[in-house]
Amino acid sequence: METITINHDNLTPDSTWEQLYKVRAIIENDDKEFIITRQGGKYIFPGGSVNSGESSVDAIIREIKEETGIMLSPEILEERLKLDTFYPSAYNYQTGTYRPRHTVTIFFYVKCSGEIKSDKMSLTANEIDGNFKVAFVNLEKLLEIVYADHSAIPNGAIFDEENRMAVSMILNERIISDPSARKI
Repeated sequence: METITINHDNLTPDSTWEQLYKVRAIIENDDKEFIITRQGGKYIFPGGSVNSGESSVDAIIREIKEETGIMLSPEILEERLKLDTFYPSAYNYQTGTYRPRHTVTIFFYVKCSGEIKSDKMSLTANEIDGNFKVAFVNLEKLLEIVYADHSAIPNGAIFDEENRMAVSMILNERIISDPSARKI
C-alpha cells in the first residue's frame, strides 16, 4: 500500500487539531460501474470513521454495509492507498465549526458483484438529514463527478483533492494490472 502525504503548507499538528481516522472504498461491479455517495452536496466514496478499537478492515466492512447494504468479505478487500492529509481549516459537520485537521484515510479497492440494497442500509441521522444518496455510475460519470469543482461547499476542496488522488492512483493500478480495463 502506498502512502501519500498532502500537506501543502508544511503544517505540524498540535493538541488543537482534530484527528480523524477514516476508511473509504472504491467499489467496482462486474459492469465496470463504481459506487459513489452524495450527502449535503459533497460526493465521496462510501466509508467513514474508524471506531476506537476497530481495524480498518472491520471499519470498511461496517461502513459499506451501513451505506450500501452490501456485505463484503475481508478476503476481497485490497488496501491500496493511505492518504495522510493536513488542512489548516476543515469544517466539522457535527459541531458546525472550523479547525485544523489531520486525517489518515485508508482507501480500499473492491471488485464485487453486489447490488445496492436500500432495505439493508442503516444510515445515521446526519446522513438522512443530508439527503444521502448512493448509486453505481459508469467510469465517465465517475470522472465527471470527481473532477468537477465542489469547493463552494464546506470541505469541498478537501474531498475533491482526496477523491482525485484516490481515483488516479487506484484506477491507474487497475489499468496496469488488467489490460482489458478502459484507460482513463
